Amino acid sequence: MKRKVKAVSGLFIVVSVLGLAVLVALHHMNSKGLEIVKTEDRSIGVKMSGIHYSSTRDGKTEWVLDAKSATTFKMGEKTIFDTVRLVFFASDASTYKLTAKEGRVDESTGEVRVEGDVRVTSMDGTYSLKTERLDYSSELKSFSTDDAVSIVAGGMDVTGIGLMIDIDKGLLKIDKEIRAVLNDAL
Repeated sequence: MKRKVKAVSGLFIVVSVLGLAVLVALHHMNSKGLEIVKTEDRSIGVKMSGIHYSSTRDGKTEWVLDAKSATTFKMGEKTIFDTVRLVFFASDASTYKLTAKEGRVDESTGEVRVEGDVRVTSMDGTYSLKTERLDYSSELKSFSTDDAVSIVAGGMDVTGIGLMIDIDKGLLKIDKEIRAVLNDAL
């Protein structure tokens, strides 16, 4: 009998502590401007605004995402972000900022897709890229697209179709219709 009372008391304490932790977390998120919106759409898990999201590997931050709002879906592990700003941290300590109208994160794979007026700039200002869609592979640490791209870097303007950038290796490849213009520095 005493064992049952102890087991029930222990279970009650654990459930109470977990419930308190959830309430504190929700209060903390709401105090930071996070708004959770209830929806009638049964496919949507949660809608939120004022998002700050990051990905780490081996204790190091790979990227940080800020967005105006986010919608998570019950089926699959996908989240759609509105008005996206991503900051990527390369292993050579280079930092890149990406902005776009919309982004999607597949939480099971760490894959990110951004679309709509996509712009990537190096934080030191030496490099910028414009396109309509860009994918980021967390596993490969690379960007890619099949769309038209425009790159400005080191006195050179480059345009083309299709792109692959390996962040850690510092490699950039444009697939086709490549046009490069060298600008004279006077």
